[in-house]
Amino acid sequence: MLSISRLDDVFNPILASGHKLWADFIVAMVAHGRVRLTGPKTAAEVAALSGEDKEKATKKAIDVLQKRIGCIVKTRHDWIHNCGRPKTVIQKCSYGEACCRVRDVKLFVVTLDNFIETHRLA
Repeated sequence: MLSISRLDDVFNPILASGHKLWADFIVAMVAHGRVRLTGPKTAAEVAALSGEDKEKATKKAIDVLQKRIGCIVKTRHDWIHNCGRPKTVIQKCSYGEACCRVRDVKLFVVTLDNFIETHRLA
């Protein structure tokens, strides 16, 4: 099964020393300015913070991103595995919601891929 929580286990070992997946990657995601994915703070607002406030804002952005992508992955899992079960109600999704989810996943994957390629061990 797809799992957002496993990304650390998969990618941290191939990142250069001093880099951690979520703490470093979230900066790139916040730069895109997608409130749905990282919360209401812009990259400039996060950069202007210091110390504990910056750490809290970063953790909040990571939490928002993990919840959003996790929700999309869970919904995908439910659709795939519950379609053949007539007693299970499948969660409905409008065309607009589906488009937003596709855009969010695409941005996440492309940004993650660029981050990994830039920061992986040679």
